[in-house]
Amino acid sequence: KTKGLKGTERKAFMKSCLSGSAAH
Repeated sequence: KTKGLKGTERKAFMKSCLSGSAAH
């Protein structure tokens, strides 16, 4: 699924996840 994910991309993904959780 997220095999070739770069550090920056994963960082942004985590950030979006955290912000999403905070929103909810």
